[in-house]
Amino acid sequence: MNILAFDSFGENVSACISFAKINQSSIIKSNKQGLYMDSSAILMPLIIELLNEQSFDLKQLDLISVGIGPGSFTGVRTSVVTARALALALNKPLVGINTLEAIAANYESGVAVIINAYKNYVFIGIYNNYQPLTSPVCITLAEISTYLNNLVCPIDLIVIDDSLLLAIGELNFNFSPINLASLNIATCQMRVIYHKLIDESDENLIIKFDFHKVLPLYLKEASVTLKN
Repeated sequence: MNILAFDSFGENVSACISFAKINQSSIIKSNKQGLYMDSSAILMPLIIELLNEQSFDLKQLDLISVGIGPGSFTGVRTSVVTARALALALNKPLVGINTLEAIAANYESGVAVIINAYKNYVFIGIYNNYQPLTSPVCITLAEISTYLNNLVCPIDLIVIDDSLLLAIGELNFNFSPINLASLNIATCQMRVIYHKLIDESDENLIIKFDFHKVLPLYLKEASVTLKN
């Protein structure tokens, strides 16, 4: 199954493509990553560069995957709009992957993923073995400790955006910092797809994963003030 995944939720734009069978262990065949500038300007060139490197045509795709956020308002919107346009033009199924869930796919046990939402806010999602245990939320830095202590589901590890380490203070949990600027979120999406979502023998993927159903996950209003 040929799958294209991409994401532009935060500090970088990432894309990857897989040509592997779903039951094979090596699923990521190629990936690209670019510095976050204007995601609308860099995303499609990055995807085209990736496809050209593999001598691959968009029409050969079986499935498209996109990060739906939470994250940068503009970055998330750019990814989702691009993915929906490609799915419509190519008549391909489209899967939307929560960015927090994609990051959590790198870990097997109960994990809380915390990423920077800026202006003293964070995004948090709780997952265990590819399953969400709570709905993702946006809360203030001051609320993190209370939120985690009030959870009824077990957490073995906190995966935290390393840009937050100085701001959050001490937490009574094991934690692992991650550098989101160097993390290819698109490859993380692939892990969710292959372990959870897709049966490659399913002939109804285009119906099951209708692009109309893929919407941005906005947990925080855009940080934009319009002049009168």
